[in-house]
Amino acid sequence: MQPDTWTWDDVAADVVPRTDTVPLCLDGTVQRELEDARKRLRAAKAEDTLQNDTDDLQTAVDELEARAEQATRLFEVHAIPHTRWRDLLTEHRSDNPDERYDAATFVPAAIAACCRQFTSAEQVAKAADSALTTGQISKLFAAVRRMNEGDDQVPFLRGR
Repeated sequence: MQPDTWTWDDVAADVVPRTDTVPLCLDGTVQRELEDARKRLRAAKAEDTLQNDTDDLQTAVDELEARAEQATRLFEVHAIPHTRWRDLLTEHRSDNPDERYDAATFVPAAIAACCRQFTSAEQVAKAADSALTTGQISKLFAAVRRMNEGDDQVPFLRGR
């Protein structure tokens, strides 16, 4: 549609929130074993060891990557309307004037509001207390922020 030929009412029903998936490997043991195996493989390649040694190490890496893939879950993150995002920021305002929000309450609330796999901020907090690492929570929150505060990634309109 040309910019001057439509109104919001013409397109409002067609709006689809921006989404992304965040892969998280939920088995820390396989993560560690895979990192170690990759290091050994890199070292063997750097030392130019026998081909059989690197073949065996590559096989081990491949097997661990398959295990890591089985232990990985995709978390679906979506944007929420601007007013809901603004309300979340207001609800979780920090007492510190130099901080935009209270991270202890805003991060779980934002993840819960934008990640289909969680039903409440309390559930996110419980997952963070019992299972998910700081890095995993940070990865989810970064995706939530990217969906809600990131730039529209459509680079251009054709023919313009």
